[in-house]
Parts: sequence; C-alpha cells; structure tokens
Amino acid sequence: MQFPDKVAIEECESGSTRYGELVRLADRVRDRLRKLEVEPGDRVGICMRKSADAVALLFGIMKAGAAYVPADPTARPSRNAFIFHNCAVKVVIVEAYLADQLREEFKRLGFAPEEIVIDGVGAGVPLMLALDRLISRAQPARCPARLRIHLVSHTPYTLPVQPADQGVPARARPSLVSDRRHRYRTSRRQLQIPGRRDRMIKKRGYRIELGEIEVALYRHPAVKEAAVLAFPDDDGIPIKAFISTRDGSKLSTIELKKFWSENLPLYMVPDFICSLESLPKT
Repeated sequence: MQFPDKVAIEECESGSTRYGELVRLADRVRDRLRKLEVEPGDRVGICMRKSADAVALLFGIMKAGAAYVPADPTARPSRNAFIFHNCAVKVVIVEAYLADQLREEFKRLGFAPEEIVIDGVGAGVPLMLALDRLISRAQPARCPARLRIHLVSHTPYTLPVQPADQGVPARARPSLVSDRRHRYRTSRRQLQIPGRRDRMIKKRGYRIELGEIEVALYRHPAVKEAAVLAFPDDDGIPIKAFISTRDGSKLSTIELKKFWSENLPLYMVPDFICSLESLPKT
C-alpha cells in the first residue's frame, strides 16, 4: 500500500479512518466470512447506516469473492427480510437495533442465515469489536491465486410488483409508459435511441420502481384506486401519487405521512399527492 497513513474516510461524529486501518479491517471481515463458509459467488446481506464500518464490510465481502446485498436500514423489516431471502444471502451483517425485528421476519419466511451483529457504527470501531467477539481458533483460508469479484449495484433492491392481486385490472390504470426518444448526430448518420419503457426512475441516487409505491398505497384500507407518476422537471423528478378512496373522502396529510413511514423507505415517499373522485380509465 502506498499511503497507509493517509485519511481514507472522515465521519462528522466518529473521526477518521486511515487507508491502512481500512485494509486491515476489510481483511478481517474477509477471514471471518470464510470461517462462515462464504465462497466466491455467494451473497452477503448488509443492513446498517452509512459509515466507515459499512465501507470496510463492502471491501471485505468483495475480498472474499462474494457479492454484497445492501438493504435500507430505514425500510420496513419485512421488506429487508424479503430482499435477503429472495437473494438467498448466506450471511447477514446487521446493526443491533435492527437485528431482533429482522430475525422475526426471517422466522416467518423460514429463513435462517448466519448473522454478524454490530453494536452501532463509527470509524470501524464497532465492527472491530464485533469481529473480536467472534474470534475462532480456525486458521483463515488462504487467498486464491485468482480472485473474481462479483459486484452488486449499491442501490436499494426493487421488489417485484404484483398489481393483479390488488383487485384492480391493468386496463383501469392510466398508461404510464415513457416514449421519450433522443437523437444524436454523427458524421455520417443520425441515430435515434428510444428512452426507458419501464416504470423505474432514478432519484437522488436511488432506483425506484413506481409500481412498488402503488402496491404500498393499496395497503391503506381506505384507498380504492392508486396511480403513481414521475416526470422530470426543473426541480428534478418529483413523484406524484393519485388516489381515490372508497367513501370519496380526502385522506389527511398527517395520516398519509404516518402510513408512508410504516410502509415505504423515505426515498420512495411521494412528493405530491392528489385525491380524485375516481382515476381515469382511458
């Protein structure tokens, strides 16, 4: 390593972590995962706040040849448990304050991955203490001659959407397909590249499936119909939700905010909501 004493990560409340410290911690994570029989190509789940500890974990997982599966610590435990179960993670690394609820959801799914529980985050210290508590007399596995790293995009996982089970036929929803096209001139010809034709957007670094927001809205007992749109403007990509209720009443903003906090990660909460008597069918 060329500059082991230079600062690699600075945290406002926890201080700094140097490159040498980061590498040593990542190596310890790698060795611990190998003792848990994590092999190249396996997946390891992470559910914790952004920190030097999280960065060391990412590097340690990749050094073991595995792929990391990050889950949003502010999301519902049932959502995160589904993500880890769906990805068949072999080990889950989770902060202590999230561990109990996640275990309960795993039990409902009949899923029992190995766990590494960390008491908080900050400058790699909680991760180091957690690894100290798990010391084994087994010798760490030797590093393979060739290491193939499997990367998973560090973005929240998108759940599959099943609108049919909400009792609303597909034709009852307005068309939300984008048909934007971009044209580029070259020296010889003009290329026409179609835009996205799915319902996924990227907002503030997060990939969001609009249909997942609709599914969450249908969980509200008063909601009869729901549709979510997102079109770029000068302020970014605001998410707009349109709903109609079973009795025609308008849901209060306070009630909706409470509902969203229980059913959606913060980055997926709509920016605007509009109540209608009924949603257009054509």
